[in-house]
This record gives sequence, C-alpha cells and structure tokens, in this order.
Amino acid sequence: MKVEKSPEILTSNWLRIIRLPDTIRYYYPPGPINLDLMDNTCRGSTVPAEVYHRGFFSFALPQEIERDFADVAPFEIQSERKLLDLVEHGSQSPDLKPREAKNILSAMFRRAWENFCRSKGLYEHLFSTQTAFHIGEAQTPLGKRISWGRDSQRRSSMLRNSAGGKVWQYGVSATPFFWPFPHFKLKARVLFADLAASNRAGAVINDTGIQHRLRRSICKGWRNKAWHGRLMAFLELLSSDSPCIEVPLSGACAITFDVRPMPLTSPVTTALPDTMEDDAEEPDDSTLGMFNPEDEE
Repeated sequence: MKVEKSPEILTSNWLRIIRLPDTIRYYYPPGPINLDLMDNTCRGSTVPAEVYHRGFFSFALPQEIERDFADVAPFEIQSERKLLDLVEHGSQSPDLKPREAKNILSAMFRRAWENFCRSKGLYEHLFSTQTAFHIGEAQTPLGKRISWGRDSQRRSSMLRNSAGGKVWQYGVSATPFFWPFPHFKLKARVLFADLAASNRAGAVINDTGIQHRLRRSICKGWRNKAWHGRLMAFLELLSSDSPCIEVPLSGACAITFDVRPMPLTSPVTTALPDTMEDDAEEPDDSTLGMFNPEDEE
C-alpha cells in the first residue's frame, strides 16, 4: 500500500456538542433524608440526577425536582455553578474536584443519551462494559435502505438485514468526553438474532461466543464506506432529518449535537481504488449472502 503526502479529509466517530446548558444545580435536603431512597429516585428520575454526598446534581428546575422527589424529602438549591467552570475547576460548595465533576457529568450525560434512545424505541442491549442501542423492527424492516446525506449527495445504507440464516442489527454505544472539547464518541455495534418465519427477527442470540464468531464472519466483508454509511443512516433516523440531535437533560434544557460526525484531516493518504458505488455497497457474499462459520475456525 503506497502512502502519498497529500491531505485527506476523514470522518471521525465523534459527535461534537454544539450547545450545553449554562448552569447546573446542586440540590440539598434541609432536613433528614433516606439516602437509599434518594439514590433510587435519582436513578429512576425522568431527568438525569447524580447523587453526591447528602444531595444530588441536576439540570432540572425546582418544580421538576419537587414533582419527582415528592416521596423522598423537600430539596433546596444549595449552589448553582457554570457548567464548564465546574468541569475545569470543580466546586467548593459542595467540595468537588474537577476529576470528580467530570465523572458526575459523564454519568448524567450518558443517562440522558440512554433515555433519549429509549424514547426512540431502539433495542437496548448490554455488552460487557456498555449499553448499546440498536435499530429494530419498530424503526425499519429487514433489507430496507435508509437514505442519508445532503440533497445533492444522497446515499442509502441498510441497518438491518439477514445473512446466513441470522439477522444482523446495527447499533451504537456512546461515551461522553470533555477534552479537548465536549463531545460524544460513538462505537459501532452489531447484534445478531435468529431468523424467524416470514423473514423477521427472532430472539437475540445470548451466547457471546456465537455473537463474536458471527461478527467476524458476517461483518468481515464490510468496508469503511459500509461502516460509514450505517453510522450516517443511524444518525439520520435519530435526528429525523434535522441538522441537530437534542438530548433532554430536563424539561427546559438539552445537549445539542451536530448530527454530522466531526471531520478530521490526515496529512497523508493512500492510493486505493474507490469502487464502492451506492448500488455496490455490499457486494460481498459474506455480508448478505450465505457463509459458513466453520471457515473461520
């Protein structure tokens, strides 16, 4: 493979956060509190809330907290902090180091993302360390292409299909980061299910070893353009043709993402053929045709 000293624009798996709430609040009970009940209520709250000491952080307005925590205790705003200042400097009231602040905000942002994906009806699956959300029957039938891209450069990609008697379903897991700027990093996931009657997805395969072998077999023919197309189609479905994705943090504020993954410029490129036309996105038999898992043993 020949490397050429010519810049090339690449697409990352980063979604840049273009707008965040200005302020975050720390709620504190003026009286006695059942800490276990407070923790359970934070986890089940309609808006992300993260316990810290005898109180919790939230972007919610006082009336939302009064509604969701009515069975726990009365809560007051002990302090309000500028969000980015909290990330950089932490807090003195309550005492919070910047690293702890990032961990708390990461947990809240991740929970907001998961709540958003659930609201869209995506299929939720817990992998070893992360929860991923996959496109299911509620979003698109097997084999249907999802259109994505700008009007003059529209393309299409599949997010669910059958191969070798199994069903593959594309999804992503998302992790928030604050350096070098606030963004979410997306990781592509492929989940397999049995192929049931009438060309529909059956039960998800629970054996992790089989899942791994199927990924190596069925996905081995997917090239960069196929992975890129699936990510773009996935984001197109989430955004409903909007240029942004808004993930609620409360009834009054949200995280706003640019729906287009961030471009990066590489100082070098490679002289590779570019034959992946839209109609030939998936010509490999190992992707959409029959395959033999024993070939991979």
